[in-house]
Amino acid sequence: EIGEFLLSPESKSTDDSYAKLNYSGKYSYPINQQSTVVINANAGWYKFAELSQYDRVNAHFSAAYHYDIGSINWHVQASTTPLILDSELYRAESAITLGADFALSDGITLFAALSGGELNNRFDDKLDNTFYAINT
Repeated sequence: EIGEFLLSPESKSTDDSYAKLNYSGKYSYPINQQSTVVINANAGWYKFAELSQYDRVNAHFSAAYHYDIGSINWHVQASTTPLILDSELYRAESAITLGADFALSDGITLFAALSGGELNNRFDDKLDNTFYAINT
């Protein structure tokens, strides 16, 4: 149980508007015919018109190693997702994933992955979290 969170009336809703700027980049480096390293970077910058305390940068960075064996593509990936709120690091999520894609046909692929990670909240330790996930 986390406990009680007290919210001010201002934190429940706002009529403010914001501008958003996105960046997305991907770099893929083939090591050989079976393996590839892939680096991804995504970021979104939000600037509010009146409530600057909600200005933020959301980002997601990942690096993955892919290895093809026949029709199965195995991958291991490390990622981090920081949130910068009001010019300070608010929280960071880090994870590692092991997964595989299996091509049944040209249009059908099966996917499975195991992930584990942690969420580290810089302002409230009660919001820290360790997580494990199975995706299919």
